[in-house]
Amino acid sequence: MSVGSVSAVSSVIGRWLPPLCSIASSILPAFASSGVSQYPANSLLQFSATIAPVVNAAMTFKIRTPDGVITDYSSTVESNSLGNYVASFLPVQPGPHQYEWVATGAAQTSSIGQFYCTPGLF
Repeated sequence: MSVGSVSAVSSVIGRWLPPLCSIASSILPAFASSGVSQYPANSLLQFSATIAPVVNAAMTFKIRTPDGVITDYSSTVESNSLGNYVASFLPVQPGPHQYEWVATGAAQTSSIGQFYCTPGLF
């Protein structure tokens, strides 16, 4: 079972934005230069999770922001087909973020991940 892939989609212009790799790693914390995905602040991120296709599985999705606050975004989780789930998040704080998917019910599994949000350029 695999759970938790992340992709970035711009909420402003509606197209994919690549990570800001051109920013010198010397000005970013070590977290950002360690191969962790980077996305600009205020870009809508869409997370996806895939679990074994079972009926009656419940998915929760939480994010820890750089200030340490953990927020449950489970109400935003949608199932676009059996076993496939998506959730959206708009990061506004630059810095390291962690996320967690948890499946309960008929399919019990979890996955954690991380990404780095860079300050906006404009």
